[in-house]
Formats: sequence, C-alpha cells, structure tokens
Amino acid sequence: MKLLEQIKRCSKQFTYDYYVTQCQLMHLSGKELLFSKFSADGKIVSEKIVANDMQSLKKIGVDVSDVVDRAIAHMDKRGADKNVIYSDIENSIDLFNRITCKYLDLLTAHNYLTLKPMLQINESRIFTVPLDLRKRGATKRETESRCSKVTAAISAVTVSLKRLIR
Repeated sequence: MKLLEQIKRCSKQFTYDYYVTQCQLMHLSGKELLFSKFSADGKIVSEKIVANDMQSLKKIGVDVSDVVDRAIAHMDKRGADKNVIYSDIENSIDLFNRITCKYLDLLTAHNYLTLKPMLQINESRIFTVPLDLRKRGATKRETESRCSKVTAAISAVTVSLKRLIR
C-alpha cells in the first residue's frame, strides 16, 4: 500500500516521457498500452486511477482479512464477525493478483500475468531422448533386468507427477 501511496503522491512526476526512457527494452506500442492503464490523459499517471486501486485493496482488507485471520489462519475461538464464503476469498485473491501484476508491469516493464507459482522445468524432457540400456559385454538377462528397473522407475515418476497435478 505504501508503494501505491508513493506513486499517487508523485503521480505528476511520473510522466509518459520519463517512462519511455526508463523502459527501453519494451516496444513503443507496448509502452503506450501499459501506460494507458495508469493515465487518463496519456501524459502523467492519474491519481484517481491509483486511488481506485488503493480503495479496491482496502476493500479486500475490510471484507476478507478478518475472516481469513480468525477462522482460517489461526482458528480463533472468537470466530469471524462476518459471513464470507470461499468464492469471496478467491475473488479477493484474484483482485489482489491483478492489481499487483498491474503495478509490477508499470515498475519493471515486464508482462506479469499472474503471481501463481509455476513449474520451471520440463519434467517430460527426459522421455524425448533415446535410452541406451545396453552395456558392452552384458548378457541378455542383464540388459532385460536393467530395462525392467528403468521401466519401474519411470512408472514411479509418472505416478508421482499425476499426484502432484491433482
């Protein structure tokens, strides 16, 4: 919230021309599109837009944070004063995600779609390389034994991945 307050206070200094010079890696049309999310006139950041985003974040705090704090995170005996359903919590998380990504885009000139963690490795890549289980001088029985061990390992990895996905 303090960052948004700072952006709001300095909005007249946060001009499109300055933004263009700071975000040199992004294409010019992308800069215009991104800056238009924050500016009513296309020249400076609008205090009103930032204030609206701040109000939206404060609304999340009023509606959901008490319930999450007392009923979900800490199982407080007092319970929550308001009736909030899980879809309200989910909507609040989505709103927080959108606003956070919006300001990350402004400040870093990267295109953040979500804050959700994602797998950074391709776990199926190993299956794209041929597997040579033969060993020079190995008997047919040794090669078959090695193949069955690898097949069992692949099956175990597949089962583990399926559990993670669920």
